Order: sequence, then C-alpha cells, then structure tokens
Amino acid sequence: MSVLFIAPSQFSIGELHNAVTLAKQLEEGGIKTFFLTSQNHIDYVINAKMKAKALPRKTLQSHIVQETAETIKAKAIIIADYHNLDIESPLIDLDKILELNIPVATIDSLSFGPNEKILKNQLFAHSSIKKAAQKQQNIVRSVPNQMKIIRTCPVNNPNLRDERIFPVSLYPQDLKINKQVREKTRRKYQCLYNEDKLIMLSKSAWANLLVKMKLMETGSHMKSTYNYEFFIQELLTEYLSVKAIKSKIVIVGVSPDNNFIPINLNEKVTFIPLPFLDLEDYDDLLLSCDLFVTDNITSATMAKSLVGSVPVLSLINTKVFLDEQKRPVLPSSWKQPNLLKIMDKWLKVLPDGIYPFITFPNGWINELKDLFDKNPILEVLETVEIFDIKEAGLKIHNLLYCEKTKHEFIEKKEIYVNLIKNTPNAKDMLYFIQK
Repeated sequence: MSVLFIAPSQFSIGELHNAVTLAKQLEEGGIKTFFLTSQNHIDYVINAKMKAKALPRKTLQSHIVQETAETIKAKAIIIADYHNLDIESPLIDLDKILELNIPVATIDSLSFGPNEKILKNQLFAHSSIKKAAQKQQNIVRSVPNQMKIIRTCPVNNPNLRDERIFPVSLYPQDLKINKQVREKTRRKYQCLYNEDKLIMLSKSAWANLLVKMKLMETGSHMKSTYNYEFFIQELLTEYLSVKAIKSKIVIVGVSPDNNFIPINLNEKVTFIPLPFLDLEDYDDLLLSCDLFVTDNITSATMAKSLVGSVPVLSLINTKVFLDEQKRPVLPSSWKQPNLLKIMDKWLKVLPDGIYPFITFPNGWINELKDLFDKNPILEVLETVEIFDIKEAGLKIHNLLYCEKTKHEFIEKKEIYVNLIKNTPNAKDMLYFIQK
C-alpha cells in the first residue's frame, strides 16, 4: 500500500514537517509513502530520507499528480495543507485531483476547515498600492465534501472529532535525545558547561519574506539599516536585562542573512546565526535547548519542543496599537526609554509595523480562535506580551533558572503529552481516510 503526500507551499515549511512526521509513522508500519512538494523544499524532504519529486513552478497542475499516483499505486492522497492553495499561487488543481477516484484528505494544521475562512494579514492592512492591497486578505475555500479533514496534534485540539474531522498524533511515542548527542550539540553551539543556557529563537517562515515585501512598497528594502531580525534581537536583549544573568546564554535561530547585533550583558549573552538545517540536525538542536522562544503561536517546532520537554514562550501583542498619528499606545507601566527607542527605530522602517498579533506578521487573533478554543495546549504553553519587557524578562528568567517553575512545566507537560500519545496514530488516520 502507498500514500501520496502533496505539500504545495513554496514558503511555509511547518505543514511539510507535519506531513513528513506522519509519513515516517506510516513507513514504520510498512506503508510506503511518496511526496510531491515545491522546488524550494525538495531537499528538505529528501534529507529526511523520504522519496519525493519536485513540482514544477506552474499553477494548477494535475497531470504530474495523476502520473505519480498511478506509478506508486496510491491508495490515498493527503494534501498538506489545503489552505496554502489559496494563500499562495496554487501549484496543483485540487478539483481535478478529486476526480482521480482515490480518497483525498487534507491536513488542517490550523483548524481553518471545514468552512470557508477569511484570513486578514494585518501587515498589509493599510496598503494603498493595488498589488500590495491584494495581500490584505485571502479567502480560504471550504473543504470539498468528499475530503476528510486531518487535524495534527499538537497544535490542534485532540478532543475534537466528527464524521469528517479526525485528530492524529504527530508524536505517539516520547521525544527523547541521547545524552551524548545532546552534550555534543550543546558544545557545538558554545554551551560548554551544565549551567550554560541554550535558547532557540524561532520566527514564522513568512516573517522576513512578508516584511521584505512590505518594504518593497516604498523601495526602502534596499536602504534600510534596521530590520525585523534586529528588532526581535533587541527586544530579547531587553528581556535578559530584567534580572541578573546567572550563566552564559547562547541564542540560536538568528537568520544568517543578517548581521546579528553584538551585545554586552556582562559578556554572558551570545547570538549565533543559524543556517538552514535538515530535519535530523534541527531536532538534535531543538531537543538540546533549555528554552524555545517564538513569535508564531502555531509553530510546528514549538509543538515539538513541548513534547520534547523544552519549555516554550510565545510572544504575542494584544495590548499595543498605533494611534491616528501612528504613535504607539501602550500601558504606562511598560514605557521604558530603551523600549521606546526600539519601537521608534522599527516604526521608521515600517510605519504600520505595530499591531495586535498572536502569530507575526499575519496577526490572526480572530482567525485562530477556533484553533485555540478550549485547546489543552494552552495549559502548557506560556505566552507573554512582546512589549511587556519586565514580565517577559521574568518569565524567561524563571523558565531558565527557577526550579519550581521548571517542575511545574514538567508536570503540565506530562499531562499534555499523555493526551497526545493517546490520540489516534497515522495508521488510524489512514483507515479513517479510506473508510
């Protein structure tokens, strides 16, 4: 038996990561899999030791899908994820694929289905240029009735299911790392002693791309000396200044395309640029960290961190906005000279660059309500307001150094992981798709 996975995104890799994780479960159970994915991501799939072929850079393709499905004798086709067909230029023609007389399902990583969903991108909310204004919102189609909907857990709520919607565990077994591998990985990233702390900073795959597109509206992308990388690094620097640093701290995840900021917090904090890593090397690094910090509450890597016993802090903004003069309005207790300077530099680059979000740069506070409604992941996931320097600094300090805080995280994590481990696995998912 064979299953064909189609991951059509040219930019976002989280959906592909989830699909590869499910495919590995199927392969371990004796079920063959094959991937069609974008040319941008074909190396990622091959390095993950999956059989794959790159989709040509054309829209609305169906012949290559039919040909591949016939060659591997596919008994099911799984799209990862269908919403990318409406957010990006669609590489495949879903309507024609549904005519192949093969069961077709979609992974729905963000609980957008089954109904039509309007996704507004707050970064482009005030764009006046016609081409940019088109990015203000996307209409994600309703999932065709003949398609089953697969909700990957985490991040989805494993308690929700019906005749069309099926939750599946990405991690039916514990995620652990060999002690020697962990020590070697930490040494590689300059953590030489047990007390040293390794933090991963993770940003949405869309963040730098969409910010660059926004800057291109005014032509300022070529002359700007400040960017999103610097903005997030400076905020992290302020967080780490809240309390005395007890040990060396290494922060990985800075884009290699930008110069990172040299800082001096008692010479204890280091930023290390991170090149693109294949899945195995990335997992080794992820599971070797002491803390995972992200601006994307839907991150697939964030979910893996939690299961792998790495605490997560998700940066959100629900309190700060711009007034009519495009000046930031924030609680008076948050106003600090360094923060105001950082915000000023950022707004000079992007005059509309501060707005409410739970996943940057899209915003998506209302769009993700279905995903997080009564979702047990919120019991174990820490969030903090990105511009509340003191609170963010205290949370980071406690997650790194406070034994009580770390013990509480482990207790909550074990409850959540047991829930995920008892969610149906990939083989159960395949049976659901075919019945």
